[in-house]
Amino acid sequence: MKVKIAPVALCIMNVFLITKVYAAETPASCYVDNVTKTFRCGDGTIASKKNSIAVGNQSNASGARSIAIGSLDDAINNLDPSFTDNTKSAGDDGISIGAGATVVKNAPGGIAIGSRRHEANGASAGNIENGGARVYSINGIAIGTGSVAGNAVDGKRDLRTIAIGDGAKVSGSLNTGLGPGIIVGEGSNSSVAVGYSSAIGRQNSGSRAFENVAKSIAVGAGAEVMKGSDSSTSVGSQARVLQGTTQSIALGNNTTVNIGGNNSTAIGSYAAVGTNAVNAIALGGGSDGNNAAKANAVAAIAIGHASSASGTNALALGSNSF
Repeated sequence: MKVKIAPVALCIMNVFLITKVYAAETPASCYVDNVTKTFRCGDGTIASKKNSIAVGNQSNASGARSIAIGSLDDAINNLDPSFTDNTKSAGDDGISIGAGATVVKNAPGGIAIGSRRHEANGASAGNIENGGARVYSINGIAIGTGSVAGNAVDGKRDLRTIAIGDGAKVSGSLNTGLGPGIIVGEGSNSSVAVGYSSAIGRQNSGSRAFENVAKSIAVGAGAEVMKGSDSSTSVGSQARVLQGTTQSIALGNNTTVNIGGNNSTAIGSYAAVGTNAVNAIALGGGSDGNNAAKANAVAAIAIGHASSASGTNALALGSNSF
C-alpha cells in the first residue's frame, strides 16, 4: 500500500514540528506492506524482510525486524563513483542510523550509529575507512563517525564487540573501546580500551599491525597493552605494557613495563620495569625517565623518586637510592 502525504498534511506536520515549508518541497512517498508489515520512505528504499523499516534515499533494511535510517553518502561516492555507501541493515534485528551506516548480514542484533568522519578543518574524510559506522559483530555496537565494531574478514564472526567514538576500531569478541581513535586488535578478547588513541594488541611501538591479547585493559590517552600481554593493565597517558608481558600493571603517565616483565608493576610518572624483569616493582614518579623509579632485574624492587634496583632480588628504598 502506498501512502501519499499531501502538501496540506505536510504543512500541518511542519507546524507541529515547528519547521518551515519551502516552495521546492514535494509530497513524500511512503509505502506500507500490510502482509510483511514493512515500511519504507524515500527514493530507491528497500524494506524486504518482515517488520523492517527503511527511511532515506537508497536505504536498505534487508534483515527481519531491521531498521535503516539514512541517505546515500554522496561525499564518498563522488570520490569513487563505483562505490555505493548507502545505509544498510542486513542483519536480523539490526539498527543502522546515519549516512552509510551498516550492519552486515552476519551481525544480527547489531547497532550502527554514525555517518562519515570529518577532518580537523571540517573537510570530509572521503574514503571507505572513514565512512559511516559499521558493525560486523553479533550483537555488536558501533557509535561514532567512522567507528567499526567487529572484524570484516570473511569467515570470522566476532561477538558483542563495542566501539564508541570518532574513528574507534574494535575487533575481536567481548571487547570494548571507548574514545576517539582507539584500536582493539583482531584476535583480542574480553579486553577494554578507554581514551584517545589507546590500543590493545599492537605488535610493537608505532606499528599498525595487531595481534592477540586477552583480558587486558588500557585506559588513558595513548595507553597501550601490546600483543601477547594477557591479563595486563595500563592506566595513564602513554602508560604501556609492552609485548609478551603477562599479568603486569603500568599505572601513571608515561609509565612502562618492558618486554618480558611478567607479573611486574610500575607505578608513578615515568616509572619503569626493565626488559625481562619478572616479578619486579618500580614505585615512584619523576619528571622524566631519569628521575623516576626503575626496577631492572628479576624480583627487583625500587621505591622512591629516582630510585634504581638493578640486581636480582635487589631492594632500593628511598629517594635516589640504588
